[in-house]
Amino acid sequence: MNLQTGAFGNPQDIETLILFWSKMEELHYPGAGATRKYLEERREAQAQQAAMMQGMQANMEGLPSAPGIGAEPAEERPALKSPGEIRDNLNMATAGL
Repeated sequence: MNLQTGAFGNPQDIETLILFWSKMEELHYPGAGATRKYLEERREAQAQQAAMMQGMQANMEGLPSAPGIGAEPAEERPALKSPGEIRDNLNMATAGL
């Protein structure tokens, strides 16, 4: 009941749970050591996952953003020419040969 009422801290915080199960282990509560060890491993896994997410976020901040998604507008590109325009330009270029 002391855990649920917050005597050790927020009962949903993993640090609080580790503290509680450490105390229970000191009192020789059956399975308390295994529970504490499991919670410590879970805490380490969460820390590694958070570090990976921070690393990924740092990598993402270094990348240029995709056009159209919060980026500066791209320079105006000339419109593509139709096949007829290309043919006409070739005809004009070769007419004097």
